[in-house]
Amino acid sequence: AVVLNNIFFDFGKYDLLLANIHRNIILMDLRTYSRSLRAGGVLLLSGFYESDIPDIRTEAVKCGLEFIRQRVENGWACLHFRRDRSLRTEEIL
Repeated sequence: AVVLNNIFFDFGKYDLLLANIHRNIILMDLRTYSRSLRAGGVLLLSGFYESDIPDIRTEAVKCGLEFIRQRVENGWACLHFRRDRSLRTEEIL
């Protein structure tokens, strides 16, 4: 388990996590989000610009997340990922 911004995350416990915050925080916390999801769990990210998508997608894949889809509206982006079912929590870098 880990505490991020006064929020306690149990590893491998959650089916769904939502993060609506800017790019730098997402990039810093992606590993924790991924490790906190159950295998096959869903991560939805928003609150960042369309231009941030490549950096976030690249880092998410490194953290064992599979890209599902994206949505962009008025320059703002939302990304949908799923945690790789084949990875154990301790295997996520």
